Amino acid sequence: MEKKRVFSKSLILLAITSIMLFAMSITSMAATNVTNIRQTEVGQNRAKIEFNGADGAKGYYIYYSSNNGAKWTRVDDDIYPDSYKPEYTYTGLSVGCTYKVKAVPVYETYVSGTGYVYNAKENLAATGEIVTAPSSDALGTVKQIGATYNSVTIKWSPSYGTTKYVIYRDNNMTNGVKVAEVKGSQTSVKIKAKAGTQSTYYVYPVRVSSTGYEAIYSYNYESISGVKTAPKAPVKVASLAYNNISWDKYSRTKVTVGWDRNDNNKFYEQGYRIAVYSVDGKKKLKTYNITNSYTRSKTFSLKTIKNKGFRVKVSSYVVVNGKKCYSKWSKTKVVIPQAEVKLTRKSKTSVKLSWKKVSNATGYTIYACKNAGSFTSNKKWYKVAKVGKKTTSYTVKKLKTGKYAGFYVIPTVKIGKKSYKADATWYMSMYMSKYY
Repeated sequence: MEKKRVFSKSLILLAITSIMLFAMSITSMAATNVTNIRQTEVGQNRAKIEFNGADGAKGYYIYYSSNNGAKWTRVDDDIYPDSYKPEYTYTGLSVGCTYKVKAVPVYETYVSGTGYVYNAKENLAATGEIVTAPSSDALGTVKQIGATYNSVTIKWSPSYGTTKYVIYRDNNMTNGVKVAEVKGSQTSVKIKAKAGTQSTYYVYPVRVSSTGYEAIYSYNYESISGVKTAPKAPVKVASLAYNNISWDKYSRTKVTVGWDRNDNNKFYEQGYRIAVYSVDGKKKLKTYNITNSYTRSKTFSLKTIKNKGFRVKVSSYVVVNGKKCYSKWSKTKVVIPQAEVKLTRKSKTSVKLSWKKVSNATGYTIYACKNAGSFTSNKKWYKVAKVGKKTTSYTVKKLKTGKYAGFYVIPTVKIGKKSYKADATWYMSMYMSKYY
């Protein structure tokens, strides 16, 4: 009877052991690998990973390696899982570094008389890579070092751990426009920009993992405002309609050329240069410089322009990093002088005009005014006659006595295939006394 009882107990233990082994084999067969470890958050000293967990795992042991997996360090050393979810946030990491990471699934088994036992399945683990954001060494170092009419150049100090720099314009990485991306070994960049613009630029150091994840710490950037291109060119150069041209009536070599600033510039120019050429454009006569933003005219005297005229163009500049950065040149304006007129009274109501020839003239137009007194506000000018290029005198008749009569002569000149006329900026006058 006792033998039967012993045999019966043995059968029961065998059955229980078989059931446990079968259950364990089923669990083992059903287990899946950890997959797709990926970085989802970053800081300068922290990084978060997420992954696809293993079926049936109670949690995960989490490891990292700073030497490409040659040596692994677990984030904790007790028996319990480091994370009970398929994610983990590493802290206390070094700035601007790359780490290998590993997640090992841990299974929980209850053993009678012992309690719960944790069993790590290394063969079901997965590895990945994380990076931390670069250092903040570039903060406070960004400056503009160059400008052209269509670009700006900025420079900064290197940030440790950077594999590339990303530059945004007008706002930060959330709302700005990405305008450039350079290698981490590069600490300057030339950026395309429209002439006459002024912008703020944001420089972000980035560390990129081998998987393509970009470690950008949103607060780790340096901005620089007031970054200018060269200005747009001045306008209305030597334009009579805007009072930007004036010859000295007593000196045929002295002239004042003016211009307007370009209103499309988003900042004030810091100076100008004026280039004067012979009237045919073949010889440069003089370059003048103005070193302030408010003077927009230049008076000069050149013997070579007497009775000939000249060509003129103007550019503006801003100073960047101690260097003048110029706009493109304005449109070139051809300036023709009025004929130098001498007045001779011929009768009570007539005056003879005599003038010197103007180079390249093809003809002259005579204008007169019968009420040209200094205090007359509404002077009425009229065209008297048009004469050929060989004519250098003309008598104007039917003038009023007791009034000032005014006169000027406008030459038409031909240079190459184009014809030009002088602007009337001065006139000569004579009082028509009735006691002639």
